[in-house]
Amino acid sequence: MSEVELILYGHPNCPLCRRLEKLLQPHLNKSHFSLRKHDIYDNDEWQRRYAQRVPVLTYRNRIILEGRPSEQELANSLNHLVTS
Repeated sequence: MSEVELILYGHPNCPLCRRLEKLLQPHLNKSHFSLRKHDIYDNDEWQRRYAQRVPVLTYRNRIILEGRPSEQELANSLNHLVTS
């Protein structure tokens, strides 16, 4: 299986972003997931699009999760990515 690169849009002072990153960590330790983080304040378009929704997790420019997903929602979403 090829690597699944996830992109997390957030910002450093976002507690929900840190929470989602912590929930993602066990999945990132698996060989088929990687994570790239983008600070929404580095890009006007990201800020306009995601400021009221962070954290936002995407795969191939498609939103997978946003806000405060449960551990189960995260697991289900990631499982769907690797099985589809």
